[in-house]
Amino acid sequence: MTERQISVDIARVRRLITALSCASFDRFDSDAAIITPNESDELGMLEGALQLFIDELAVARATVHNALSESERARAELEDRLRIINEQRETILELSSPVIDVWDRVITLPLVGTIDSQRAADMGERLLSSVVERSAAFVIVDLTGVVVVDTATAGHLVRLAQGVALLGAQCILTGISPQVAQTLATLGVDMAKTRTMRTLRDGLRYCIEQRRDA
Repeated sequence: MTERQISVDIARVRRLITALSCASFDRFDSDAAIITPNESDELGMLEGALQLFIDELAVARATVHNALSESERARAELEDRLRIINEQRETILELSSPVIDVWDRVITLPLVGTIDSQRAADMGERLLSSVVERSAAFVIVDLTGVVVVDTATAGHLVRLAQGVALLGAQCILTGISPQVAQTLATLGVDMAKTRTMRTLRDGLRYCIEQRRDA
């Protein structure tokens, strides 16, 4: 069987090569990757097939681009929501565990509710920063609003008192209820190095007397 030879315009071949080279997925050039098929000969069939491939590639590339844009938009929206949530969490933390100046170089931290690990970490960081910023000599941690204390909570309180001491201030725990005291005793928490007083008023009176005698 004898193969039939056809005459091909070299310019059309070069245009095919140029179009294909510009049809790379990551470097797609829509203006240059255009083939105008000449359906009057066999090469036109190849041109038509390649143009169809290039058109489908352009659609796929546009789809990927739109998906990436949507993903970027969703990521930005998520980051914005997370920022708002963090700001709200900080506000709630400040409201639930405010550090209050009650006397010259005396601050208090009234605690209410449950103290989990995350809250304890945030609370401890804010309190220790306040000790430094306000040059506090005494810190009163009032537990009147804390009903339940477990091993983790007790450990947080002890470490908080130790952190205050390392900064040169004295930590006083006040408002320990009978239930909390019994729990601490049952858990075997060592509170020997931490001064405790019955009420916030007692703790404040102690701090004022110490400040006057200083």
